[in-house]
Amino acid sequence: MLPNGLPVLFINAGGDWEFPICFVLYWDGKKMRAYIPSEGNCWNKQEKCAFGSEEDGVDVEEMKDLKGNPELIRSDVMNRIQIK
Repeated sequence: MLPNGLPVLFINAGGDWEFPICFVLYWDGKKMRAYIPSEGNCWNKQEKCAFGSEEDGVDVEEMKDLKGNPELIRSDVMNRIQIK
């Protein structure tokens, strides 16, 4: 449960060759929805895929923080998904 009262499920997913991407599932009142936070999340934004699934290999400079930042992820979710 987020501080704003929204119940969400945080999920880390990826293949065994990839670094997992964090996303959330939530109910918007009508249907189940998903959101992939961009802030604090660990994914290749240029290739739009999980690190490890790039066609031309990985830019080592982008791989410096593959752990992600849970606080930034949580903040991104709270700023993006608002209860109406």
